[in-house]
Amino acid sequence: MKIEPVVKKDNISYAGIPVLNFGIQIPEIRDNSRAAKRINKYYARILKCETEFLTTKLGISASETFEYCMSHSRFFEPFSFYSYYQPYISENEILTIKRFITINLGKACKIKNEFVDIWELKSGAPLKVHPDKLSKT
Repeated sequence: MKIEPVVKKDNISYAGIPVLNFGIQIPEIRDNSRAAKRINKYYARILKCETEFLTTKLGISASETFEYCMSHSRFFEPFSFYSYYQPYISENEILTIKRFITINLGKACKIKNEFVDIWELKSGAPLKVHPDKLSKT
């Protein structure tokens, strides 16, 4: 089974100035099985939702911040959003995908998050794991 990245990179500009740069990476399983299609559909939905959030809410916020900074003669640092993943397939056909997200809201705030999705590869079903069972690596 091969897992390939799907990458979407773009920026949002206000008055010709980039105010938000983003890059979203999701995994895509290159397999025609029903399980792979189910997992791929989940990550395609994440890509769609994150893109929609970035091009509307965060893009508007970045534009408003830029406008405020310019009207008050302040430095503006463009916002950014980047996500990437690391897959791991165990011997017992369990797929673990760690997603890392970094959001930079200029000088105001920098956020880093990690998310873990665990899948059974035979069925494509997500597995629930108690947080205490996850390693802290």
